[in-house]
Amino acid sequence: MSDQEPCTSSTDANEKPPETLVPNEEQMIDPFIDFECHICKMKERSLFGELKVSDGKYDYPVYFMRDPFKPPSRDKIKKPCLDDFLVLGAPCSACSQPVCMSDGCSLFFGENFCAPCVSRERRRFPPQLIRGIITKYEAEHQ
Repeated sequence: MSDQEPCTSSTDANEKPPETLVPNEEQMIDPFIDFECHICKMKERSLFGELKVSDGKYDYPVYFMRDPFKPPSRDKIKKPCLDDFLVLGAPCSACSQPVCMSDGCSLFFGENFCAPCVSRERRRFPPQLIRGIITKYEAEHQ
């Protein structure tokens, strides 16, 4: 139960009804969070969590948003699909820092990994897979 007092339904002719029908800014919950890639510092307001839609899903939590370049469907029956969303990033599986999906910032190899973790743990990854991300990351951070 909540700590709020229960509403009373008795009203006098002189008494005004409570104005709780219009939510104020404090009552509204903003589902968006501030995503910032800890490598390139890209910032964007996004949703965070599991992305499950009619044609697929991500098996791990991601930062995502509706594709701003694609107008929403006018068909009320059509369910959203993966093409309706942009996945901005995901937490690194090794260090849990938020990282974008840029090929210079992260690598997906069964899980999502940020460039510093890939560089530090390069023995865990196939050399042909990490060559590009290591080159870009180390060139920018020397």
